[in-house]
Amino acid sequence: MAILNEFGQPVTIAQKFAHASDRSRVRGPQYWTRSCSIDELIPPSDRLTLVSLSQRLYTNKGVPRAAIDQKAEYSVGSAYLPEYGGSDVAAGDEAESWLSNVWYPNCDVRGGVYDWNQLLILASIAIDREGETFVLLTESNETGFPLIQVIAGHKIRSESNETTVESGKFKGARLHDGIIYNRRNRPIAYRVYSDRENYEDIPASSLIHLFNPRYQDQGRGLPAFTHALEDLKHCLQSTEDERRRQAILSGLGLIVTNEMGGPDLNDPAYALGGETDCNGTKGVYENQQGIYYLTANQGEKLEQIKHDSPGEVWESFHDRMIREAVIGVGWSYSLVWKPTGQGTAERGEIIRARRAIEARQKLLDYLAKRTTTYAIAYGIEKGDVPRLNAPLSWRFTKPPRLSVDDGRESKAMAEGFRLGSINLGTILEAEGKTEEQHLKDRIATLKRQKIAVMEANKELEALGAAPIESREIVMLTANEMSQTNQQTSTNEPNPN
Repeated sequence: MAILNEFGQPVTIAQKFAHASDRSRVRGPQYWTRSCSIDELIPPSDRLTLVSLSQRLYTNKGVPRAAIDQKAEYSVGSAYLPEYGGSDVAAGDEAESWLSNVWYPNCDVRGGVYDWNQLLILASIAIDREGETFVLLTESNETGFPLIQVIAGHKIRSESNETTVESGKFKGARLHDGIIYNRRNRPIAYRVYSDRENYEDIPASSLIHLFNPRYQDQGRGLPAFTHALEDLKHCLQSTEDERRRQAILSGLGLIVTNEMGGPDLNDPAYALGGETDCNGTKGVYENQQGIYYLTANQGEKLEQIKHDSPGEVWESFHDRMIREAVIGVGWSYSLVWKPTGQGTAERGEIIRARRAIEARQKLLDYLAKRTTTYAIAYGIEKGDVPRLNAPLSWRFTKPPRLSVDDGRESKAMAEGFRLGSINLGTILEAEGKTEEQHLKDRIATLKRQKIAVMEANKELEALGAAPIESREIVMLTANEMSQTNQQTSTNEPNPN
């Protein structure tokens, strides 16, 4: 004898220790068991669908756009200037100057506003919006000047039935979704289409592929909001529906319920108001003054339209979807949507954003170093840059660290510096500087001050005036005593 449920099926007790491994459909939605690579689970056609939806949401919805743009701006800012780490300092200074003043402003093939800083910002945006970006190392056809060209992801593809390179340098290699792999599954080239039919297989040494891998066998990047694209799509649709509803309600002013289901045709006021429009439903009329008429069995009632939505349920739905989306990309929820206002919680949100910025900067450092060394090689060959002892030793400045309370953190770090628990380099790094650059700037400032004081003292000596002391340049008040007077006062005996 068996106990049956409402569907006439025997009631059984799950015997598996891991409940989620039970394949019974009475336990909720079931999914197929798939044991394959992520590139097979998300084939090229599905990836393109995700990219297309991500681009649409980035264009039409504020939260994903703000999160993506903020990460790019905070990661790049006005920084990423080169710093040479070799021992030949003088040659390094010349190389830094050539990069900052010659190559960085003209590195992009498009020119104009597309300079070094804009390249890095757009690369960061593309990594989150499309899941990846491609940067080609090329050169000017006329002068051979090194240039960078950004390749859109949709131009790197392969036909659905292509799995092997049929001709050319990479003949016989595996081809999947526009990437050509060797036997060790390492990318060796990329198939770039110039139009619908013509393409070129570009070696990986000349094309930089940037993306955030989340699976060991992942070949192409996925949009940052992949986990929440469905939720954000429904949020966008819900907003559109509510907007239309509000437009309809705004066009109505009053509801009149009477036995006729319409206005009194003999009423002079109605005759002056214009004709009546029927929307196709019996007994439902609307005139040009925004009055809605409904049929009632007896009596007459007048009601005013009230806008009761969107309400708390609608707001709660959107808040939940947005929170799920932002948390999934590792960004700060408070920076893009409804900050808590509570100090401890806000500091936690800032720390989360810092971690995301550090991860993005690590990826951009790879792009910056490859492109910079490519440009330096050209500069050395043409004689514009002296030969360097360590041509690959490059670092890049970073923007100031994101902070919830700059004054409080600066004070805490200054106290740590006095106690010896924090080095000067740590403080400078939080301010977007490096210790090397700080020392250069500090020494240059002191040098200019001493030269100016020395020249001024020569003029004062000729006039018989007292010389200027270096300390007077930074004196706190005009009445501060000179160093000589302070020593004299200190050496006098205490009258008491």
